[in-house]
Amino acid sequence: MLAVLLQKTAVILSNKQLVIIAISLALLFAHSLDYSYDHWSINVIGGLGSILLLGVLLSFKRYFQKGQRAFKFIYIIILFVALVNIIGSIPIIANRVVESRLLLIGWLHLLFIGLYVPFIWVLLKRNISLLIWVIYGFMFTITEIVLVFPAMITQWIPIPIMWLLFLAYTGVFICICLVHIQLLSEKRNEINLR
Repeated sequence: MLAVLLQKTAVILSNKQLVIIAISLALLFAHSLDYSYDHWSINVIGGLGSILLLGVLLSFKRYFQKGQRAFKFIYIIILFVALVNIIGSIPIIANRVVESRLLLIGWLHLLFIGLYVPFIWVLLKRNISLLIWVIYGFMFTITEIVLVFPAMITQWIPIPIMWLLFLAYTGVFICICLVHIQLLSEKRNEINLR
C-alpha cells in the first residue's frame, strides 16, 4: 500500500530511504514475535523498526503538502499507525495488547477498516458521498473506542460491549455496501451505454 501511495504522489525515493524502509520493515517483524516469545529484545527491535519507519515517512511530508487532499488524509493515517507502532513497542503497552484480544482486534481494525478501506476508496476515482465518509468515520471511531476502552464504556453506557460493537460494525458494513452498490450501478450503466 505504501508503494502505491508513494507512486501516486510522485515521491522520489533515494537509495538510502529504500534501504531504511527495508530494514525497518524487517525489524517490525519482531512485533509479531511478541505473541509467541516474551523477551525485552523483541520490543527493542520492533521499536527501532517503528522509529526508522516513522522517520522515513516524515521525510515525505513535503510531497504530501502539495498533493491531493485525499492522499494527505491517507498519509496522516499512515503516520498515526507508525506512531501507534512506536507506542506498542513500550513493554507495558505490548504486554497489555498480548493479554487483551479486544486491543489486538482494535489494532487490526485500525489497519484494515481505518486505513486500507479508505485507501481503496480514494483510489477508486469515483466520488463517494461525503455523508458516507462521515458515517463511516463515525462508526469506525465508535468501534475503536469500544475496543480500546471497554471498561470505561461499560461504566457510561448500560448496553453490553458486544451489542455496541454489533451496531457500530453494522454501520460500517452498510457504508461499505453502499459504496459497492454505487460502483456496481455505475458499472452496469457503463455496460448498458455500450
